Amino acid sequence: MVQLKVKNFGPVKSGFEDNDGYFEINKYTFFIGDQGTGKSTVAKIFSTFSWLEKAFAREYYDELSFSDFVDLCSYQRLPVEYFKSETELSYKGLAFEFSIKKEKFEFKKNNNNNKYVCPKIVYIPSERNTVSVLEDLEHIKKLPKIIKDFKSELKKANLNLEKYKRNFILNYEILYDKANDMNYIKSKDDDEKIPLIFASSGMQSIVPLMLVTDNLVQFLKLPILEKINYMSAADQEHILNNIDDSYLMSKLKLFLSSNIDKNFTEADIEKLSRNFSSFVDSTFVNIVEEPELNLFPTTQVKILESLIKHNSFQDSKLVITTHSPYILSAMNNYIYAEEVFSTKRKCLEEVSKDLFVNIDDVCAYKLEHGRIINIKDTECNLIDSSAIDDCSSVINDVYSKLMDLGE
Repeated sequence: MVQLKVKNFGPVKSGFEDNDGYFEINKYTFFIGDQGTGKSTVAKIFSTFSWLEKAFAREYYDELSFSDFVDLCSYQRLPVEYFKSETELSYKGLAFEFSIKKEKFEFKKNNNNNKYVCPKIVYIPSERNTVSVLEDLEHIKKLPKIIKDFKSELKKANLNLEKYKRNFILNYEILYDKANDMNYIKSKDDDEKIPLIFASSGMQSIVPLMLVTDNLVQFLKLPILEKINYMSAADQEHILNNIDDSYLMSKLKLFLSSNIDKNFTEADIEKLSRNFSSFVDSTFVNIVEEPELNLFPTTQVKILESLIKHNSFQDSKLVITTHSPYILSAMNNYIYAEEVFSTKRKCLEEVSKDLFVNIDDVCAYKLEHGRIINIKDTECNLIDSSAIDDCSSVINDVYSKLMDLGE
């Protein structure tokens, strides 16, 4: 399991106060908290370290300086001012461990590197609506690189819409005009198509989120040969140079030059999968900021359900920052549904089995006053959703007092 430490970095001061500051990032991980408490900061640091572990596993780096790491963080718009002399950032992954302390970057390779499964990593920012509403986005000066890269992922997803035949989101058909690089939506109940730039803010949030997520999941389901075919020339060369079977190497060269795969045996495919599991993307790390943006509560739950269903790969991770009590309450339903089924062998028609979530696969934290607080209730085996919904108690208390006054 991945562990992370964030201390004296931006809004996060004391960080997690147990386990020497390390907290777990699990298959499902939630960060809640008021604005500016550091939810996105923690998610972005995790994203940066995850990408760095992948880069080291693929031998893109054999060393890295502190200033290099600061530059990597700037991609996620983590400002240099967040880095203080007392800043501590650490990451313990399957393949590598990284540490930032006293303005020094250190790393070490773990012994269980052979268990590392290379992930497809995506960070879906809260600013995703901009890629839905801004035309010619690539030509906008000083646009953050993370937004441009997300737009690039969206374009790949759009180009693959017909290939994967997965172009429905909720009750809307998603269409793509390649010539103008523009999305349209069409309701099942209406023949009229509407440009996404004129659609509701909710649809402008949903469409890029789900198109990108779904496209990456479909990519991960491809056979290994097709995945290698999509790689850059440099990555393909790395694989060819590290094949110890000259006959298999010649088959792969033929495939990459002419797309002929009929010469591959099951043993060939198994060998490629085994030897290059740390190089070919085979699992999914999906980091989503505020999936509830501009959405009605029932739609928030439907989006969560889709994200859960897409988180089914071995060692996959879904990391969510959220302000929504509905997201956490729905997650508790799926946790409890799994428990009821495992203990009583009973299930509810409203909760399909592909939504069942084991509590052992869940972590949840609240960021508050510079701290990272565990809100997983070990007695109830649920997330303490009241930690995000204190406002309802305050509102209800005021209402009760008003009722008393009105009597």
